[in-house]
Amino acid sequence: MTNVNTSRPAFSTPLEVITFIKQCCELNDATRLYDACSYPPDDFWREHLFADLCAIEVSETLAKIFLRDGQITAFPADVAAFKLGGHDQRTRHLHIDLEQVMGHWYLQKIWKCR
Repeated sequence: MTNVNTSRPAFSTPLEVITFIKQCCELNDATRLYDACSYPPDDFWREHLFADLCAIEVSETLAKIFLRDGQITAFPADVAAFKLGGHDQRTRHLHIDLEQVMGHWYLQKIWKCR
């Protein structure tokens, strides 16, 4: 079951998601980022994931990496789940899972594959 917190930010485009994450990095506010997730990472992963996201923003930018150099511009119309990131060195093996709930997109979880 999805934990839907109505105070969580909702997104209309993948760029809005990445902009939100970028803002959290700029503010050094991991709590804000993880409060926006349905399933925040456990204590062990919180610092590691946030550090990787912020490092990507410094090295290449989150938008360039997670939106595949501008190739991802919209959420698919007929799905309830969408993923950004993946299994490669550019993304540092980070995954950003999103869920559509009642017509709005939310962060579900941020995780790293090993």
